[in-house]
Amino acid sequence: MQSFPSSFLRRVRSRHVSSLVLVAFAVSIFGSARVIAEELTLEQAIRTALTHRAELRGAENLVESAQGLRKQAAALPNPRVVYQSENLRPGMDFGGNVDTYAYASQVLEISGKRGARIGLAQTGLGRAELNRDLLQRDISLAVAQVYWDAVRISYLCKLAEENEGFFREILDYHQKRFEEGKIAAVDVMRVRLESAKAQSRGETIRLAKGQALQKLAQEMGMPAPGE
Repeated sequence: MQSFPSSFLRRVRSRHVSSLVLVAFAVSIFGSARVIAEELTLEQAIRTALTHRAELRGAENLVESAQGLRKQAAALPNPRVVYQSENLRPGMDFGGNVDTYAYASQVLEISGKRGARIGLAQTGLGRAELNRDLLQRDISLAVAQVYWDAVRISYLCKLAEENEGFFREILDYHQKRFEEGKIAAVDVMRVRLESAKAQSRGETIRLAKGQALQKLAQEMGMPAPGE
C-alpha cells in the first residue's frame, strides 16, 4: 500500500463542513469610477437590486403618479369670483352710470360623482402599488436564487483549488519516490493524469464562478465587467 505525505493527511483530516455556516462571498461591484470588492450578504444583494433596478424605479414613478391623481380626484372644483360691469357706453361716467357686480360661485357635485372619481383613482393607485410589490417580490426571489447559486459555485471553486493543491503534493511525492527508484514510471503517470483532470475541473468551475458573479451583478442592477 502506498503512503502519502503527512502534511497531506493532516490537511485531509482537517477538512470539514459545518451544518450551520453564515455564508458570504466576495463579489466585484463595478462602479462608474472604480471597482469595489466587498463581502456581500443576501440582504445586501436584495437591497442593492431594489435600489438599482430600472424597472422598479419605473414602477415607483407610476405609484407616485397614481398618488397625485388620487389627490387631484379628492380636490373640490375651484370656486369662481366674477367682477362684471354693465351699461357702459361712450361718454358715460363710469363711476355714476355703470352697473357693477361682483359675485362668487361654487360648483356642487351631486349623485356621487366626486366619490366615484375618488374610487376610480384609488383603484388605479392600488393597482400601481400591487404591481410594484409583485415586481419587488419577483426581483428579490430572482436575486436570492442567483446569490445562492454563486455561493455554491464559489464554495466548489474553493474545494477545486484545494484538490488541485493536494494533487500537486501527491505528484511531487510520487516524483521523488520515482527518482529514488521506489515506484515505477507508470505510477507517476497515473498521478500526473489525475492531477491534470483536477486542474481541468478547476478551470471549468472557475469559469462557472465568473459567470455566476456576472449574472448576480446583472440581477442586482449593477453594470457588468467592461461596461
